Amino acid sequence: MMTPKSEARAFRIWQFAEPLGWNCTLQEASAAINVPPNHVARIVKTKGWQTRFRANPRNPSSAGISDESDFQDHPSSIENLGRF
Repeated sequence: MMTPKSEARAFRIWQFAEPLGWNCTLQEASAAINVPPNHVARIVKTKGWQTRFRANPRNPSSAGISDESDFQDHPSSIENLGRF
């Protein structure tokens, strides 16, 4: 269960990301709504929105990829770069 403050923040996250087609990272949403990234991450996890966000290029498992094994098979993983 989320507090009213967290629900309000969730709306602000949605309000920022929805018009962009969720083509943003958690960090971009965090900066846009001026809420610490760890708070945004917790809200996004609670709402089940993790896969809607674009992965952070510096941390590919930050969104859209559920665990390390999924990343290993991802076309942009370092191991797969030589395959193209």
